Amino acid sequence: MLDDAAAGFPQLRRLPGFGRQSVQLVQERLGVVGSCACPDGKIDWQGFSRLCGFAPADETASSGPLSAEDRAVPIAKLHLGARTDRIAAGGLTSAGDLLDDRDVGYRQLKRAPRLGEAAVVLVDRRLRTLEACRAPDGDVDWVMFDALCLGQVVKPQLVPSPPAPPAPSQIAVPQPLSARASGRPVEVLRLGPKAKFLRQAGISTIGHLQREGVQSRLSRLAGVGPGTTEIIRTRLSDLVESVDNNGDPRWDAVAASWGYPVTPERSLATGDAFVECIADVITCWIEAHETEADRLILSERLVRSREGRLKLDALGKRLGVTRERVRQREKKLLDGLCDALLADDQSRSPVQFSADFRSWWERAAQLLSETSSLSWPGFVSGLERAWGVPAARLAAVLPLALAILTDGEQVVPPRTAIPVRLFEPLSPALLRRSIRSLPVGRAADDLEDAGCTSFGALLLAAMENRLPQGRSGEAGARMLNGIAKAVNPDGDVDADGLAAALQMPVMPTASPASGEAFLDLFNDAVENALRLGPTTERAAEVWRIRTRFPAAIRPTLEETGAQLSTWGPTVKREETLLLAALNAQLVEGDQTNAGVIWRGEFLNFAAEAARVREETGGKFEAFITCLARRWAIDEEPMQMQAAGLWAVLSLYPNGRRSPVRGRREKNDIEATASEPAPIGLIVLRGFRRVH
Repeated sequence: MLDDAAAGFPQLRRLPGFGRQSVQLVQERLGVVGSCACPDGKIDWQGFSRLCGFAPADETASSGPLSAEDRAVPIAKLHLGARTDRIAAGGLTSAGDLLDDRDVGYRQLKRAPRLGEAAVVLVDRRLRTLEACRAPDGDVDWVMFDALCLGQVVKPQLVPSPPAPPAPSQIAVPQPLSARASGRPVEVLRLGPKAKFLRQAGISTIGHLQREGVQSRLSRLAGVGPGTTEIIRTRLSDLVESVDNNGDPRWDAVAASWGYPVTPERSLATGDAFVECIADVITCWIEAHETEADRLILSERLVRSREGRLKLDALGKRLGVTRERVRQREKKLLDGLCDALLADDQSRSPVQFSADFRSWWERAAQLLSETSSLSWPGFVSGLERAWGVPAARLAAVLPLALAILTDGEQVVPPRTAIPVRLFEPLSPALLRRSIRSLPVGRAADDLEDAGCTSFGALLLAAMENRLPQGRSGEAGARMLNGIAKAVNPDGDVDADGLAAALQMPVMPTASPASGEAFLDLFNDAVENALRLGPTTERAAEVWRIRTRFPAAIRPTLEETGAQLSTWGPTVKREETLLLAALNAQLVEGDQTNAGVIWRGEFLNFAAEAARVREETGGKFEAFITCLARRWAIDEEPMQMQAAGLWAVLSLYPNGRRSPVRGRREKNDIEATASEPAPIGLIVLRGFRRVH
């Protein structure tokens, strides 16, 4: 119990049936235990029973009756809390009235309005404590009584006799509060809903409470009873006693003395330290709430992202309330947190957030308020500047930061979950990479229409919720996740990493180190890409049988069709389509429908070959000569090796081999051409015409 008390009773507050009054009772009892501790560490349990008012009758009979002055003490001094006004309404206004009513079984008290058995138990406990604090002459030690009721440790047996009053010059004058402290709102006294009654009366700051005559009229204000008045006076005194040389109170220490644990306890000199402790601090704040419903709402809604957040309907069913009631309670709890961190009002917080912790939130709010139109990327970059922490480390706290620093409408979080790795620095080459150099399939046109012409634009569109709806948006989201998995420590993406992330094959299997190696790998790599890509299986066979060979040994369309059991025009169509697809991939860099991931080095050699073709005017022999000289290769073997490359670059195989046909005599040809075409009938469906 003592360990739990040192932490602000977090475990006790979570027990079912234990509210604020139960915690107060335990705190009182622990204060009495500390007061009864002997020098050897043991507890004087008889003294404990006496101070708690549970001593047998023979032990308290020796004490005389209360003095007339003590009997006339108003009940507001008995620490009865909010029940004070109700008890006074029943005609019991002094300690003597309560003692007389006790002798007759609390008849009058039980008839008082809106008082139950708990009030009778509290009054009886206070009267027993009052009798335990009597001296033999009947006078009450009110200092001891107040300490026991507030759970403070006292040593009545060690209290020396009052010393002689000091000379006026020796009296320590309390340091007055600074202007800054005097200007702080009354909510810092943690008065709960009572603070609004003070504001309605024009008392809004600590300085207003310290004005002459204000405290004397507090109890006459609507909604402010004697109990609240006593709390205000006590806490103002605590503030004055804790001021430093500059007149600033030690707010955290004072709040801790009022029963509100300070979190975090360590200093937060850097933004990294602040971000690192956010999760623990918010968890402590959630666990300090009294009801299980509040803790469930906060843990399942506030600190979770949109995808992982429990729906209002589901949460309402678990709590046995409507979804609207859950929404209202969530908003009230969130408003209390925002006030505690940004408005210097911790009256609704069960813990005391340290000054360092609050200052980091205030810094972010100030910086973001300077931006008139705030988007999600601007929100993230603003937090980076305010806290000095990279965006990747902020990903875990972004849902909470969005709830605290915005109203939920000013900044809309992205519908697409942005991988954490993409918040880290990325290379300019990756951000500028064309969207058509990525395998996004048919979604390329829709993404370009949405402004996603590069990977950087795609990432920005996802953050700003500008991705197209449907399958195109899903393709863009998949590409973001794939890139995030493939990004290397340099912030760039290589072919092997991208292929592994997207579960696609990479071509060729090894990177070419020279032009000669590129030509050696070219034909096989293209054939494998055609087999694995979206083209038909026949396209790969057309490449293998016909397209990659030079004109001297290249089969004709009819011969190729015979091998594939099809017609020559079909072969021609397949060849045209496959060359167009390969030219788009290797020359134009359009990988949207490639079906494979081409290595960058391979594409660089293909681009160099395309430039050589343009420089040589599209002449095959000049192309071979120039490319052989540039790559230091013999021209003769290149005639065979570069035939397929030339077909891809020019979209047509080089040269043409005439088919073998039976020759007809020239005269026969001329005679046939001179004969008029016979006139016949062509019967068309539905009518008849003669041509």
